[in-house]
Amino acid sequence: MPTPLPDNPPFSCDAYVATLRQCDYSKDAALRTVRACFPVTPESEIIAAVDTVYGVLRPTDLPPSVDVSTWYSAELPPPDPVLEDAFDCGTKALIVGPSKARKSFFMLQMLISLAAGSPHFLSWRIPKPRRVLLLNLEIPAAHFQARIRRMMTALQISPDMLGDRFHVVNARGMEPSDSLQQQIVERVNALLVEVLAIDPFYKIVSGDESAQEEI
Repeated sequence: MPTPLPDNPPFSCDAYVATLRQCDYSKDAALRTVRACFPVTPESEIIAAVDTVYGVLRPTDLPPSVDVSTWYSAELPPPDPVLEDAFDCGTKALIVGPSKARKSFFMLQMLISLAAGSPHFLSWRIPKPRRVLLLNLEIPAAHFQARIRRMMTALQISPDMLGDRFHVVNARGMEPSDSLQQQIVERVNALLVEVLAIDPFYKIVSGDESAQEEI
């Protein structure tokens, strides 16, 4: 297990990252910890400091192998369930179904429940509130605001119960591009998002949404 460190370190961001590495923090854990301990440091500087110490792992890089004879008894970080018995932090999931099956309503109710820290969403338990970002790429902002109001009223959830944990980007009409995807990553990092939802998903990818090779 990583060694506990002070919440307000009396040294630089670079030195703190190096200390985290010496204490066996993973790269992701180090990034989260540095963000929390250096809230006024620009995100770009934090990422650069972590990349310098841990190295840059590209999405196409194959992770290192593990020796199962030793990995078998290793103490791995426990899963962090978002919806108990459904999915954890880091899970990628799609909500699929025929047109007009109320997929967007299902997702919106789930996101509001997660941000408010409701005890349950349908039959799934919610262990704790989550920071949520929803990219609305289809519905005009005024109509979507009305939908959120109706949903929150039906769920008996007030704005105060959400705190600052639920953010929406109204981006109807935006075209898919590498730039858009990078902007999404930057927004997720800036808001410390734990749950990202994109509705509809095909709006951020190029090609035919029905062609598996292109998606």
